[in-house]
Amino acid sequence: MRTKLIKSLFSTAVAYTLLTGCASIDVSAVARPGTDFSKYHTYSYFSPLGTDKKQGTESILTSNLKEYVNREMQARGFTLTNTKPQLLVNLNTNITQETYETTSFFPAPTYGVSGYYGYRYGLYDGFGGAYTTIRNYDNGTLNIDLVDTSANQLIWEGVAQADVTGQNLSSLLPLIDQAVAKTFTKLPTPITSPAAPAKSAQ
Repeated sequence: MRTKLIKSLFSTAVAYTLLTGCASIDVSAVARPGTDFSKYHTYSYFSPLGTDKKQGTESILTSNLKEYVNREMQARGFTLTNTKPQLLVNLNTNITQETYETTSFFPAPTYGVSGYYGYRYGLYDGFGGAYTTIRNYDNGTLNIDLVDTSANQLIWEGVAQADVTGQNLSSLLPLIDQAVAKTFTKLPTPITSPAAPAKSAQ
């Protein structure tokens, strides 16, 4: 009974960790030192983008990504243009299989323990133990690059990562939307107007 209870509690804890982990998005960003972001006002996109690879073909993923990026860029005062843009945006996604290992320890019942282990009372101490669980999962990565067109230099890179195990494109789009929004919070350009909700092209 005691063993079943411990395993049940452990399973519940693991399930909670995995469920909350699936919903989390980790973001990071790096900017070229000395860059004055206030001098940039216009942008466009590389063609093809890293998410398409092939010239002249725009995937559903790319179409949605551009919509999410447009929302965030324009909320920060940038204007989309095809005429000599100051910045070019490149996008890329990748999925790799990762391994996540956790170990949980439980303490040893002591010499004076009562309850289930009361039969040991006054006789001897028990010992503790640990449960280790190993989980394989699909780690999705989104890269957003901003490139200065005049210098042909990367000036900012934003990266978002999340567990995307078992998801298809339709279920991923809301997560990707959140990832783009969260990544742009790292861009050193303040929001000048509220960002309108993006409409996914599914």
